[in-house]
Amino acid sequence: MSVNQATLDLIKQYEGCKLTAYKDIVGIWTIGYGTTAAAGLGIEPSNGMTITQDRAEDLLRRGVEKFAATVDAMITAKVNANEFGACVSLAYNIGPTAFAKSTVLRELNAGNKDRAAAAFKMWNKAGGEVVQGLVNRRNAEVTLFLTPVTADMHTVAPSEKAQAESILAAIFHAILAMFKGMKK
Repeated sequence: MSVNQATLDLIKQYEGCKLTAYKDIVGIWTIGYGTTAAAGLGIEPSNGMTITQDRAEDLLRRGVEKFAATVDAMITAKVNANEFGACVSLAYNIGPTAFAKSTVLRELNAGNKDRAAAAFKMWNKAGGEVVQGLVNRRNAEVTLFLTPVTADMHTVAPSEKAQAESILAAIFHAILAMFKGMKK
């Protein structure tokens, strides 16, 4: 399953983009949209390293695809695009190993989506301290998780003309099938 634009927007908003490497709140060298050496994307951020905006976007895309594949393999319950995206955002932030052991995943796979949504909020600490940025991100992930997916979120609705032609084609095929049945 791939992630939707709402997921990418959420990750971008909360990771932010820094084109010069920096140490995150727990001292891990990071660059771009939260890319670390642990992401396994062939980059090891270090002091003084810089990248371009295009490289940051590429690392984000590749990182999200990698995390999405990993999360998809862990989820056994039927989920919609927003539920999946919220899980990918969480895993992108806490890492796939932590996500695999999380109450979010356990409750989701048990079919307890309300408990899974509540469990996102457990991941609000860095270095043992509650961090307001993580509280805000978890609230945004819960909101995405609980947002119903509508048909117009991921597809382009057919025009009225196309819908009418489709209905006429269905009627035509039904009439043909009826006549074929009468010949036998």
